[in-house]
Amino acid sequence: MAELIHKVNPSYWSEHIAFTRADGVDVGHLAPLPFSNEALDVICRNVEQVRRAIDVPLVLENITYVVRMPGAEMSETEFLNTILERTGCGLLLDVTNLHTNSTNHDFNPYEFLDGIPLEKVVQLHFVGGHWRDEVLVDSHSSPTPEEVWRLMDEVVERCPVKGIILERDENIPPFDELSDELARAREIGKRHKRWD
Repeated sequence: MAELIHKVNPSYWSEHIAFTRADGVDVGHLAPLPFSNEALDVICRNVEQVRRAIDVPLVLENITYVVRMPGAEMSETEFLNTILERTGCGLLLDVTNLHTNSTNHDFNPYEFLDGIPLEKVVQLHFVGGHWRDEVLVDSHSSPTPEEVWRLMDEVVERCPVKGIILERDENIPPFDELSDELARAREIGKRHKRWD
């Protein structure tokens, strides 16, 4: 990874706030961490270890989760704030993930935004998912829903966003449909004077 990042030389790179292995077993998917002090310590150690190999700034991304891990000692916003403060990383805010979690776990996404350091938001991700058994799934498989567009507009108005990425990787539609979504995202950025 370090070799690739140094070769490409991006302004920043990202990783998810998640785990994919437990006790040597690959769980096969991004899994949520418990919002605990132990998990915070592990993340901070991992970030420091990565920084010894990669000097390009790291931004951390929120994930979706179907279940909340046991052992929480704080709220998700407190957990996220502490990670960003202790590591000095920026935030890649996936607004679709925020919408998905707020829908599945019945919380207000705008109150979530009020509880995190929006000045640390570097980039956004967006896309649409699908419903399965009364659960909204972040499948990257559908057009972006209006709720996500509204969240994106709010975030771009309030944050020094440097970029927005459409993450469509299933049920790929005709290119014109993707182009229309990208044009809408660009228009949000222009309206809030984030770029020309």
